[in-house]
Amino acid sequence: MAAEALNPIPNISSMHKVLGNVEIIRKVLGYLSHHEMAKWKTTLANLAIVNRTFFRAAADELWEQVESVEPFLAILKPTKKDKTTVFTTGVTSEEWTRFNLYASRSKSLTLNKSSIADLDPAWVLYLATSKNRPDVMFPSLRSLNVWSADQVSVFVALNSITPLLSSFRLFLNEPSKGDPEGIKDTVNALTSRLSVCAGNLSELNLTCPLDNAALSNIRRISSLRLLNVKTGTVDTSTLLMALIHLDLEVLSVWIDKGDGPSPSPTRIADSRSFAPPVRMQTNPNLRNFWIAADGAILYHSSLILAPCELKNLTINLLELQESNGYHQSLMPLTLSIHMARNPGLRSLKTQMLRDPATFTASIPSTRTDLDDLWMHGTQEFLTHLAAQRNLTQLTIGIAFASPDIYSRLLDAVQDMPELRVLELIPEEMSGVGAPKMKVPGWEFLELLSKRLQQLQELTIRLDTNTSTIPTNLTTKNEILRRLYIYPDFSKLSQPPAFFPWVDDWIKAARYLDRLFPNLESMTKSTPPGLEPTMDPWYPVEKFVFSLQEVRTQLVRELGA
Repeated sequence: MAAEALNPIPNISSMHKVLGNVEIIRKVLGYLSHHEMAKWKTTLANLAIVNRTFFRAAADELWEQVESVEPFLAILKPTKKDKTTVFTTGVTSEEWTRFNLYASRSKSLTLNKSSIADLDPAWVLYLATSKNRPDVMFPSLRSLNVWSADQVSVFVALNSITPLLSSFRLFLNEPSKGDPEGIKDTVNALTSRLSVCAGNLSELNLTCPLDNAALSNIRRISSLRLLNVKTGTVDTSTLLMALIHLDLEVLSVWIDKGDGPSPSPTRIADSRSFAPPVRMQTNPNLRNFWIAADGAILYHSSLILAPCELKNLTINLLELQESNGYHQSLMPLTLSIHMARNPGLRSLKTQMLRDPATFTASIPSTRTDLDDLWMHGTQEFLTHLAAQRNLTQLTIGIAFASPDIYSRLLDAVQDMPELRVLELIPEEMSGVGAPKMKVPGWEFLELLSKRLQQLQELTIRLDTNTSTIPTNLTTKNEILRRLYIYPDFSKLSQPPAFFPWVDDWIKAARYLDRLFPNLESMTKSTPPGLEPTMDPWYPVEKFVFSLQEVRTQLVRELGA
């Protein structure tokens, strides 16, 4: 009995049963590798040679996500002699079997030129004609990322698109030097293949030139639910018409420059009413819409794309140096058209994307139809903004034809009971004849606190140089946690001294601590190369934290 109790054979037998169960091993290795895959790559490779069970389990994890096609093609590469490709025996059936053993386990693959730069293009032609080549090189792919238009990447991509593919990303910047027509041909070939073979493709990300042929291919991919497009010159009308035929849920569009006629301010002004056009609803399932372009394209898109159930809307203006205010003047009316159709928005963001160091916007010095359009658009925007009752996040970063836009925006948002994040950073158009925006002072914070008690994060531009810090407060906001006062001087190498003396820091800290007693942050992440202490609000934030600590300690002592 004692000998039987000490005999380890039954335990070893049980262990062998466990180690021989590929499903158990696969789950264990999958749990560990997904937590720290970078550290586990070598370990998994070593485990794969333990036995057949470990190989099957480890191989699934090792080859599931691969960021280069080189390890696979190394199995098939020909030899080289004196820098000349030598096809000694071709690609044998045994080599293709080994290739399939690993390739069939891949769910995600990235194709880039750097990993296959040493491959001879002639080898691609030879490989394509191999009689043993499988119809699909990577039959189990769910995600395919193409970062190069070289022959090997395009060949592998075209031969790996199947109905199982759910996500495809194509990143081909338009080259300043090279073969732009060749890039377009690659885009057309890949999108055509997707439209025919990827019947379950739900996510498509394209950063590449798009011509009408490519847009026609995209239009035929009816399974798409998420589309992200970033392109340079494109036929705007063709693009928009392709988009309205897709049953999308998420749409993101970035257009550097559009082709085709732009609506003139005179023609828009001649409509007299400036009312949002009535149009049959498009894209009924679209919930998230993000677009960045010049003002003419944004306005044009608001007339063509007509979703009515949006929850998140972001419209960013890519301002042009030569626009002379035209594109900016279209923004309020463009936003009004979208808000009129979508009264249930949860998030609304609009900003200008440009380099403020090299760009100064301006409007004409004489009154024109552009001024009328801009002013009426501003009024329409404020009216439709006030009707949005469900917003939880609001960002305003464009210019308006109103010097008192801050107070008017506050009137528009005061009846939004669910608003949690508010960014009021409207742009000011400079130049002869442009209205000068009245930037509010310290007292505006208390006004916001009274009207928006539920606010958790506030970003705002304040005149802290000329306004006086109030000493008497009649309210406080215990919900606000993050306060960021703009301009964001943390981006400057030498921030100006808002508070040159310690007394000014203390006064500001006391005021903010009393107004927002639970404040947690006043400084955003510091750009690389700058210390956090260079943010002008850093000392004020530290004083606020000190006051909070003193108050907390006092409460503890009184409670004791």
